Amino acid sequence: MILSNKKIGIVVAFTAAAASLLLIFLVFEKNHELYIVTSNSMVPTLNPGDAVVISRDIMDHSAFAQLKMGDIIIFEVPSPTNEFEDDKRTIVHRIKGIDIDSKDKRVVSTKGDANPSSLRGVDYHITEDSYIGKVIHVRPYLGLFLMYINFLVQIIAQPISYVVIASVIAIAFLLRYEKKKHI
Repeated sequence: MILSNKKIGIVVAFTAAAASLLLIFLVFEKNHELYIVTSNSMVPTLNPGDAVVISRDIMDHSAFAQLKMGDIIIFEVPSPTNEFEDDKRTIVHRIKGIDIDSKDKRVVSTKGDANPSSLRGVDYHITEDSYIGKVIHVRPYLGLFLMYINFLVQIIAQPISYVVIASVIAIAFLLRYEKKKHI
C-alpha cells in the first residue's frame, strides 16, 4: 500500500500534534517544568531556543542523591552583579564530577558541553539547595516558537488591554451620565 503525500502529511501533523500535547501534559504535571535554553554553553547537545523539560520533585530529596555523571541538570548560581540578594542565574550544564564535601554533603561539579573547562563560580560546588532539576526531554527550537508567541502576545495584548480598560471606563461614565440625565 502506497500512501499519498497528503496522507503522509496528515500522519506527520497528527504525530507532531500528539507529541506536542504529550510535552504540554508533562510540563503541566506538578513535577515537571519547561525551560528555554538561551546560551551556547551546551552546543551541540542543546542549542539556544531549545525547550527542555525537567523533572523536579521538591518533596523528594533522593532526586539529587540519584544524579549520576553525564546527567544534564539545571541549577541556580548567584548573579555576578550581586545587586540583589535573591538575584540568581539559571544554568543548564552536564555533571562532570560528584563528591562529598567536608560537611558530608553531596556536591556536584558541571561543565557546559561547548565550554573548554568548568567555569569558576558557576560549575563548582552545586548542592541540593541550588539544584532545580534534571533534564528529561529536549524539544529542539520549541523555545524559539514559545518566545515568539510570548512576544506577539505582549505586543498585541498590552494595547488591547488598554483599549478594553479605556472602553470600560468610558461606558461607566456614559451610563452614569445617562442616569443623571434621566433624573
